[in-house]
Amino acid sequence: MPERERALLRLHHIHGLTMDRLATMYGEPRSSIARRVMQARERLLRLTRGSWPPG
Repeated sequence: MPERERALLRLHHIHGLTMDRLATMYGEPRSSIARRVMQARERLLRLTRGSWPPG
């Protein structure tokens, strides 16, 4: 997973930064940041789905 995606997930989900705050930090529209966070979550889910034990 690219560092930028890891950073967005970490900042949003662990440190609690809002989409608006992330947009300001990255100098991008809020909608772009929200899309990137969503895509990063989807990638993380795909990457981890195969590593969980069945059941």
